[in-house]
Amino acid sequence: FDGIAIRNYLQQIYPGKVEGNLTIWKDVIGGEKYVIGVDVAAGKLKGDYSVAAVLNVKRNEYVACLRGRIPPDLFTQDLLRLGQRYNMAQIGVERTGHGFLVLRTLLENSYPDIYYHLDFDSAMQLPSSEPGWKTSIKTKPIMIGDLGTQLRSNSLGLWSENFLIEASAMTWEGQESIRTPSGGHDDEFMAVAIAIQVRETS
Repeated sequence: FDGIAIRNYLQQIYPGKVEGNLTIWKDVIGGEKYVIGVDVAAGKLKGDYSVAAVLNVKRNEYVACLRGRIPPDLFTQDLLRLGQRYNMAQIGVERTGHGFLVLRTLLENSYPDIYYHLDFDSAMQLPSSEPGWKTSIKTKPIMIGDLGTQLRSNSLGLWSENFLIEASAMTWEGQESIRTPSGGHDDEFMAVAIAIQVRETS
């Protein structure tokens, strides 16, 4: 990712307000729409992080981050509260691994605004719709490309140092995959990338 853009963003960072696993750079504005991109992990002590990234749709600002090594069931409860806090934000959960548990719990709790991924069922020759964001060889380059464009154009408001650290360490491996260094993480980066895609369809 563009080093100059990342350095420019690093000059704007500040720690935000911390409430447990939640960091808030800008609190909710009444009447405005928000979306949340979610990347879920297993919650292991030395594993990846589960991350929920909150974007203000109108202002295109990354305003809050729920991030921790939290068991998926507990993470979902925090996510429900986060969505409610940000004006019943639309929640887009990556459809993979523990993300299915989070989606099931959101559905069981009748959360009113879950992102549904539109696709084409080649067997039925009909459009299909399933809850959650689908990361694939088709969608991932779009996710990464859109986020890279927003960073270069400085059109995404963000103040997260950890996000910028993750972004600065990533490299392309071939045409379709992103590589992170050994011991590094991409969880917050992916959650923001998902949130941007959900915002585009919001």
